[in-house]
Amino acid sequence: MQREAYWFISSFFVLATAYVVWLHHIKPVVTVKSASETQAAISLESISTAEDNFERTHNGCWASSLDELQGVKRAPTGYVFKYSVNYRNDRGCVVSYSVSAVPRVPGQTGDLYYYLDEQGAHLERGKPATAASETF
Repeated sequence: MQREAYWFISSFFVLATAYVVWLHHIKPVVTVKSASETQAAISLESISTAEDNFERTHNGCWASSLDELQGVKRAPTGYVFKYSVNYRNDRGCVVSYSVSAVPRVPGQTGDLYYYLDEQGAHLERGKPATAASETF
């Protein structure tokens, strides 16, 4: 009986130690990645709202850069954002734009890739998102 109790207690301490190691070394990486992905999605939502406001107040034109948008939350450190003007009409008005958000360190700061344009927001896991990607 004592031997079984000793084995049980020893096994418990080994499992508890492994769990503590996991909490301190593995789980924070997952949490940081999830936080970066969430921040990127929030930033895209902020950009989309600012673009809608810009378009309403600028005769149907979208912004030429992120710097023109008011109230945009800046990109989180785990993602890199790229703003592109896809098309201007004959008056120089931006009529098509896109924003991509990619993990700064793929697999570490995020697995999700985001794409935003005047039609909506899209995402992909593990590869760059496009207008044809799943919407969110």
